[in-house]
Amino acid sequence: MDRLPALSVELELCGAGKVLVDAATTASLHDSESDCELCPENTFNADVGTSSALHNELSDCTVCPPGMPGSLDRKVCGVCIKGSGISTEVGASGGCEICKAGYFSDIEDSSPCQPCSPGAFITDDGVSASAHEKCEECNPGSHANALSGASDCNLCTIGKYQPSSSSTSCLDCDLGKYGETEGLTKCEECNPGSHANALSGASACNLCAIGKYQPSSSSTSCLDCDLGKYGETEGLTKCEECNPGSHANALSGASDCNLCTIGKYQPSSSSTSCLDCDLGKYGDTEGLTR
Repeated sequence: MDRLPALSVELELCGAGKVLVDAATTASLHDSESDCELCPENTFNADVGTSSALHNELSDCTVCPPGMPGSLDRKVCGVCIKGSGISTEVGASGGCEICKAGYFSDIEDSSPCQPCSPGAFITDDGVSASAHEKCEECNPGSHANALSGASDCNLCTIGKYQPSSSSTSCLDCDLGKYGETEGLTKCEECNPGSHANALSGASACNLCAIGKYQPSSSSTSCLDCDLGKYGETEGLTKCEECNPGSHANALSGASDCNLCTIGKYQPSSSSTSCLDCDLGKYGDTEGLTR
C-alpha cells in the first residue's frame, strides 16, 4: 500500500493584542483562534504573530503609558475605535470601553463617549461598538426624553401626537380633534354630530346629547336645537322641525315636540306654542292644525 504524503502544516500564532498562556497541557485549548485571549484592559501587544514567545505569557502584554488608553482590540495604546471611549466612571482603569446606552463616538480618539443629543437614542448598552457610532432619531409619533443621553424612544400617549422625528415631547391634540391610540403622527377630527372636550389633548369624541346638534367637524361643543325644533336622539347634525299641530317648548334645546292640547291649534311648523281656537270655534282633539 502506498503511503500518503505527509502534510506540512504550520501552527498558527496568536495575533496582535492576544496571548495564549496554557503550556500545551490541554489540546482543546490550542485548537482554535478563539483560544487566544485578549490582553488585559489598558495593556497592549503590537506583535502581529512573528514569534510564539511574544504571545505565551500575560507579561507579553505591555501596560499602556499614563494618559494613553488601551484599545478594545489591545493592539495599540492611545486610540479608542469608533463606538468606544475612555471610561469616566470612578475606579475605571482609563482604558477604552464600548459606549453605554444613550452614548456614542463617531471618531477614533482617546476621549469619552458623548451623549446622544435630545431627540435621539441608542438602546445597546455596551455590547456592540458598531451600534454606538451614531445615534438614531426618534420616529414621528414618538419622542425621547428632553435630556441628552436617551436609551430609547417613547410612543406619544393617548391624546397626543408628534408629526416630526427627533422630538423630545409630543403635542396635545388640537381643539376639536382627538387621539385614541398611542404613537400618533396626527390627531383625527371629531365628526359632525360630535365634539371633543373644550380642552386640548382629547382622547375621544362625544356624541351631541339629546336636544343638541353640530353640523361641523372639529368642534369642541354642540349647539342647542333652535326654538321650534327638537333633537330626540344623540349625535345629530341637524334638529328636526316640529310639525303643524305641535310645538316645542319655548326654550332652545328641546328633545321632542308636544301635540297642541284640546282647544288649541297650530297651522305652522317650528312653533314654540299653540294658539287658542278662535271665537265661535272649538277643538275637541289634540294636534289640530286649524
